[in-house]
Amino acid sequence: MERLEAAGFDAVIGNPPYDVLASEELGYDVSADLEFYESVSAFAPAIRGKKNLYKLFICRGAGLMSSSGAFAFIVPMALLGDDHAAGVRRLLVENTGISAIEAFPQKDDPHNRVFPEAKLATTIFVTHAQSQNGRFTVRTHTGRYIAAESPKVEPTPKQIIAFDPENSPIPTCTQRDWDIAIRIINLDHIKRFGDYCHASQGEVNETTDGKRGFISSNPKDGPPILRGSNICLYALREASQGEAIYLRTRKYLQGKPDSIKARHHEQRRVAWQESSPQNNFRRIIAAPIPVGQFCNHKINYIAESDAKLAIDFILAILNSKASDWFFRLGSSNAAVSHYQIYNLPAPAISQAPISSPWNALMRAGRWAELCSCLGNACTELAVIPKEVAGALAEMSRRIQEIEAHRVLKARSERSHLASDSQPIQDAIDAILFRCYGLSDDDANYIQARLKEML
Repeated sequence: MERLEAAGFDAVIGNPPYDVLASEELGYDVSADLEFYESVSAFAPAIRGKKNLYKLFICRGAGLMSSSGAFAFIVPMALLGDDHAAGVRRLLVENTGISAIEAFPQKDDPHNRVFPEAKLATTIFVTHAQSQNGRFTVRTHTGRYIAAESPKVEPTPKQIIAFDPENSPIPTCTQRDWDIAIRIINLDHIKRFGDYCHASQGEVNETTDGKRGFISSNPKDGPPILRGSNICLYALREASQGEAIYLRTRKYLQGKPDSIKARHHEQRRVAWQESSPQNNFRRIIAAPIPVGQFCNHKINYIAESDAKLAIDFILAILNSKASDWFFRLGSSNAAVSHYQIYNLPAPAISQAPISSPWNALMRAGRWAELCSCLGNACTELAVIPKEVAGALAEMSRRIQEIEAHRVLKARSERSHLASDSQPIQDAIDAILFRCYGLSDDDANYIQARLKEML
């Protein structure tokens, strides 16, 4: 504490998000203090990512507890899911005995959030030096008050690590959500998306590349640079906000002769919006990027050369209800980051042949029958025959074609597929639910929960 006070950090402790770097705004050089904390092993879990005071205090609290001790803090809700907080989260989950967490995700309404003066989702945790029989309770409240009837979940530390071995988010969901998710990840043959692909951030950075003269506001200077708002379900559309910018392609490529990413425009990609609000109609919004298009840094993507699965099949999985639901369980902010996509469940691919006449059903557009046919071909949990994966890729291409030719009359129409696309998407969703071993009741529950999560 003396070191913090000497650094002048006490001036910002009461102003979330308790950013250590905020001391620079007070005219204080924090470099020596950062060096100090980085050199002390007890603070190592707090060093990952952005340096925030609450992470240092958590490390200190864990170190000060006696064998029968406990402590509780009210901190940013980032603790529960953000990559920056993964170190201190693992410290709490693995080395202390968490007994209770109260989560308050509301941050937009100043009259109903915990701190009216701070637009910040908040959480309270209580933890002990000794384990509290493994399970602990996480309740998620709609407003600023603790309500006994709020939905809760009781995970174990082991489950949290298994759900996402890299980031280990603490879930804010219902017990049934969690039970289904754990059942999926415990399937013998289940894979993760990261087993099949490597993602990249959009190749054009508007700040750094703008300073180098690669970007223009004149459409005569080159092709438009895609932004996050260009990405819609299965299709690129006119950006819904911001001014169009263009790439001086020749100058850009000449300025980056050794960049692999700069050449990703030469191949097909599947991309998603890097940021999507937690109350959005969908969190994962993915579309194909054709050859010759460039993406800004607010888009994440998977290039064809970085994927072990067909791009169109990847697109079908990303835009599925199963993926969007699973993603929401471990998300605590608006980001849709690479590591979160890598954690999504994905089926194993088998070479087993199927004898069902699915091609004829596909050509006739008999989607309900096709769904039953392909679903019945998935006889082993978490495994999809290669031929079924190919059929799902073709279904994805059908939706892409429909959406590419669809003319939207209002911006709100971006939040749903065309009437001709939706039956195909319903079939994709049902096949994936079947693959993951979910019953019709489970599938209906997940679809209902997606509406509640908005």
